Amino acid sequence: MNLLLVKDSPWSVFVIGSLALFFVAALLPILMHKPHPLFCLTLDTAAISLFLLMIVVFITPGNWRWYLILALPITIAAGGFASLMVFLSRFSYFRPILRLVAYSLMLIGIYLLGLEMLLHAYIGTPWAPFWSWIPFAACVMTALFFLFLNRSRKWQEEITKKIFI
Repeated sequence: MNLLLVKDSPWSVFVIGSLALFFVAALLPILMHKPHPLFCLTLDTAAISLFLLMIVVFITPGNWRWYLILALPITIAAGGFASLMVFLSRFSYFRPILRLVAYSLMLIGIYLLGLEMLLHAYIGTPWAPFWSWIPFAACVMTALFFLFLNRSRKWQEEITKKIFI
């Protein structure tokens, strides 16, 4: 109702969009007989993209630049990386959880480098990685530790004793 009556403050866009996101992300998988993770992730990515599109249309009319250069690629990349990890978890090579976590961490580090690249493209400055190297290095170092731990049973048992599992 607010969207139709009050043109200056369309706060109901956030309410409608949030309810739609909640339905797609939480209720739809519950209502499905056998939800497929890749299908649900695709729906989630599309719902978030449409929510951001609603913000462009109703909140910032005519300001498509931030949506096309920044919001849409970030959303699609996040959905793509999440879908890739779900897809890779189906293969026996990635079945050990430590290996899957290691590759997930590497993908998160790559995602952060790409995120900084998109931010520089949006601002209009040449890409010079600055802040993204720090989490990238942390992700890679942690991933290498998990890969090492995955190969060494002795270290796995030792760490299990140390953290009381």
